[in-house]
Amino acid sequence: MPKEAQFPLRCADDTLARAKSAYHVWNDGIMEGARLAGINPCASISFADQMKNAGFINVKEEGALWAIGPWPKGQRRSRSVDTLRQTYYKACRALA
Repeated sequence: MPKEAQFPLRCADDTLARAKSAYHVWNDGIMEGARLAGINPCASISFADQMKNAGFINVKEEGALWAIGPWPKGQRRSRSVDTLRQTYYKACRALA
């Protein structure tokens, strides 16, 4: 099943909303840079509707929360977070 990151990045709690964290500043910069380059950073929000409009049937959209910090418990979740973090770091270098 395809997975797509969704911008703007959000938190399960209000961490990004209440403080100017490094992620918050990075997120704002990515959003603005994408817009200036003519890229819609929020495109994944409408993927399910686009597929339905194109004639696909039984389209299911599922959300998932992904931790990007080093704190998740359990070996499987920790590996998933490490992989996701590496992907984001590569994306940061590509977008910088």
